[in-house]
Parts: sequence; C-alpha cells; structure tokens
Amino acid sequence: MRAGDICKRSMKEAVVDYLMALGTFISKNSHNQR
Repeated sequence: MRAGDICKRSMKEAVVDYLMALGTFISKNSHNQR
C-alpha cells in the first residue's frame, strides 16, 4: 500500500510538473507570436 501511495504521489507530481511546463511553454509561444 505504501509503495502504491508513493507511486500515485510521484505520478501526480510528474503530471503537475508537466502541466506547469506545458503552460509556461504555451504562454511563451503566445507572447512570441504577438
């Protein structure tokens, strides 16, 4: 159970990091286009 919780937590953190990076990338691109 502990290993599963750690896996879920790390996956959540990875998804959050990915979404934040993606959002920054998109905002940078939109700024560059303007």
